[in-house]
Amino acid sequence: MKIAIGACGGITTSQLVQLMQFLPSDDDKLELAKTAYGYVRDPDSYSTNVGEAFSYDDTQAQLHAYIHRY
Repeated sequence: MKIAIGACGGITTSQLVQLMQFLPSDDDKLELAKTAYGYVRDPDSYSTNVGEAFSYDDTQAQLHAYIHRY
């Protein structure tokens, strides 16, 4: 996944949210969101847009914590 995203010049948060819709659980979505974070072209909107793709507030909080540590 990293190679594919990196090879195409990155990914937008909108594209990432679309990919996340195909994943069955918040854990899977969180793993993808963490992996893709370093490759996004619009990081200013990342936390808000990607965070809304989760079903649970706790998962959204985990993403926010990850971003602040990144």
